[in-house]
Amino acid sequence: MRDMQDRNPVLKEALVFMSVRLANDSKKYVALALVYFQYRNHLSKSRIFTEMLYVLFAAKPGVDAYRVVLCAEKEVGALMDPRSEMVVSKCWELFAEAIPGSLIQTCAFLVGSNQPNAAIFSLVFSVFTASFTSTGVSFDFDMDKNARVQSPNFYGYVPGETKKKVKVFASMFFISACQLSAKALSCVLCAVESSMTVVFYLVGESQMLLFLAYKLFRRDFTYWIPVYGLGEILQR
Repeated sequence: MRDMQDRNPVLKEALVFMSVRLANDSKKYVALALVYFQYRNHLSKSRIFTEMLYVLFAAKPGVDAYRVVLCAEKEVGALMDPRSEMVVSKCWELFAEAIPGSLIQTCAFLVGSNQPNAAIFSLVFSVFTASFTSTGVSFDFDMDKNARVQSPNFYGYVPGETKKKVKVFASMFFISACQLSAKALSCVLCAVESSMTVVFYLVGESQMLLFLAYKLFRRDFTYWIPVYGLGEILQR
């Protein structure tokens, strides 16, 4: 299979295109499924159709952000509150689109030859988009009053002054961008060597695996997600 890909560059490009298309389609399907479970018990039966239209026309992130800015409360029959819905959508967007896009563009930039300036701009834009999304999620959670009351030892690192807020947000943003760039570069360099090297790198050098193992050892591997309805029953 690998020899056939090396001999036929068209096949290699087709496989890359199929991978990107599969990631984008999975993002859309998961978003539609999330909308269905979120509003299937809503009082208005047309609400599911309206929310699915937002997903199909790529307006769902803006709608979710608008509701969070207005401090909208959980609606009757909904599975999650607006902020939790936005966080789930953004996390899946990171997993299915932003991070894979950064990896693919990093690979194309390193392996390809005579890359135009637009390729560099596209790569930087992808990294910055993923970093902004992850930073925004962390920033919003820390600024939530209920989170600070429930977990004062964890939340509250963002100060109240505007200038200090900007400094903290910018620091988190650039740290995320540097970390994503380093991880993407490491994965691409390992992939150039061999596919198994990537597996060993992800398994052996993953800080998250060490963190999760530490949580299991401390018997602290629990997290309460504010879901309601059927999700609340399954959580119990």
